[in-house]
Amino acid sequence: MPDAHNPTRWLGLDVAKATFHAALACVDRNARPPTREFARSPDGARECLAWAANLAPGTPLAAVMEATGGYSEPLARWLRGLRPELPVAIVNPRWVKHYGLSLGGRDKTDRVDAIVLATFGQERHPSAHVPMPEPYSVLHAMVREREALLKAALAAENRDELPSGSAVAQEVRGAIIREMKAGIQRLDAAILAHIKADEALHADYRILVSIAGIGPVVASGIMGELGDLRRFEDARKLSSFTGLAPKHRRSGTSVNAPPRMSKQGNPRIRRLLYMSALTVIRGDNDLATIYRSDITRGKPPKVALVGIMRRLMVLMRALLVENRPFERHHIKVRPEEAATD
Repeated sequence: MPDAHNPTRWLGLDVAKATFHAALACVDRNARPPTREFARSPDGARECLAWAANLAPGTPLAAVMEATGGYSEPLARWLRGLRPELPVAIVNPRWVKHYGLSLGGRDKTDRVDAIVLATFGQERHPSAHVPMPEPYSVLHAMVREREALLKAALAAENRDELPSGSAVAQEVRGAIIREMKAGIQRLDAAILAHIKADEALHADYRILVSIAGIGPVVASGIMGELGDLRRFEDARKLSSFTGLAPKHRRSGTSVNAPPRMSKQGNPRIRRLLYMSALTVIRGDNDLATIYRSDITRGKPPKVALVGIMRRLMVLMRALLVENRPFERHHIKVRPEEAATD
């Protein structure tokens, strides 16, 4: 519980490739938080904690930073290693952006961003980031690398379709494409080997691939991006976290827009589920029946497809919680969704 007589002071950390700017929130909201730049390294993290402790001796500290790919996670790990009791929050950059706009600031610099993060933490008290267990973090790294290679290979193949004025350039391009495809195949093998080597991962993987439309790439991708789906308390929180929860726009009598996908959270999850949903609706299964029924009842195809994506996500979590493979009766078809002649 927070100590009213000795409140937590929040460190806002704006993280870049080589450095990070730190700002320490003030108890007096009218005061300007002190700031300083540090190297994004274990030594820089140690210097930052010493600097904050010197400014606020004996005061509990917490830190908040934006999710910035491979830059924020290592810094959070260094900070926790130096001070295990330190809460470190890693938040959605969109939240911080809109919070900063609400403050009415005009400037956009690293120093200002650190101050916005510090005041965001002091006011909102975001939850501490819980790092993935090692088996999931290793899987996460391989899944991300596979996705990056796949994107690069597809871009190179698209360029390869264009005529080239140089035979050497064409040859080099072809060699690069072959090398990237070989890298993807190597990662696929490594991902599967890593999953099979861990009993818990392998058990979850087998449950996920038992679901129609969920293949090895989607199953390993979901596990690598989200970790253990059981960590979500209920299906609604999982849908919200992945950006699949409906977003409503209603105001007064003039605004009554149809619900849309919120698109908050990890877009990679939505891309994986989109491809799975496309596969599912083309098959002979209850989810395809539900999709066709939704279309018949007037739902736009994209809205109906998002509904299938959400059902797949919720189904994956439910089966993992129950620890059993998929069976057809696990999909609940309401009477109005039943197939009609």
